[in-house]
Amino acid sequence: MRAYLLGTLLTIVALLLPTAGGEAAPVKELGSTVIIEAATGKTIPLKKLAQHLADQNGVVFFGEFHDQPALHTAEDALFNSLIELRDGKITLSMEMFERDVQPILDDYLAGRCTEDEFLLKSRPWPRYQTDYRPMVERARKVGIPVLAANVPRSMAAHYAKTGSLEGLDKRWMARHTYAPEGAYRDNFFKTMSEVHVEGMQVDTSRWQAMYQAQCLKDDTMAESIADRLASHPGELIYQVQGDFHGSYHLGVVEKLHALCPEVPITVLAPVLRDGIQNDAALAAANKDRGDYLVIADKY
Repeated sequence: MRAYLLGTLLTIVALLLPTAGGEAAPVKELGSTVIIEAATGKTIPLKKLAQHLADQNGVVFFGEFHDQPALHTAEDALFNSLIELRDGKITLSMEMFERDVQPILDDYLAGRCTEDEFLLKSRPWPRYQTDYRPMVERARKVGIPVLAANVPRSMAAHYAKTGSLEGLDKRWMARHTYAPEGAYRDNFFKTMSEVHVEGMQVDTSRWQAMYQAQCLKDDTMAESIADRLASHPGELIYQVQGDFHGSYHLGVVEKLHALCPEVPITVLAPVLRDGIQNDAALAAANKDRGDYLVIADKY
């Protein structure tokens, strides 16, 4: 449970992250990581899954626990396979970059600035070097767009603290945001209560405001993807994001479906082995979390 909570916390609470840089790690084999089709419980090879996804336009969501290397290896491997199968006709969309850094991201991809400049101005996540740089560098090498999909963390933090969007630059956030009742809110509050027990003290009176900020992120990412689909019909978008943003087809996935009900959406949800259950049992217990389950060893 602690790993699930940590992944969620990194999505919900960590709003201001320092810069990182360095060399990209080589793409590794999947090793013991397996992908299981949730509906059938059957293991599917990565290449077969990639072929299935490449044959359709729409959006593929790869949910991750941010601190798990095996999941980053899998999302990178799937991205590379999709590039090859789609002949480069794909866009990489990332929670990890925010809308206001899209210009410097575009400049870097086009070779108009150095990597040092890019890293200085784009606020990359602390584990960028190992976790996300390989995908960005691959996109740069083959000329694939990268979408900085998220709302700036400072804006989300302001919203969580004040409950107001007044005075914020509306260009960098969703045109419409709402915080629905129901399963997503219930899951959020359940997670916050578990985090509270785990020792991270967050005042319960702030949970609703934090949930609204979480939904602002979801709405912004969903609108970023929807806008890209509208301007580039027939494209496949590969969105990498924290698990909580799409698990059970909620969060960004639910918001995007409301905006683009006709667009095919596929969700890959991460599952960490607990050392007790086998993969089949883990898949059965988590079958509602996504269309495919990426089962990996916990780091």
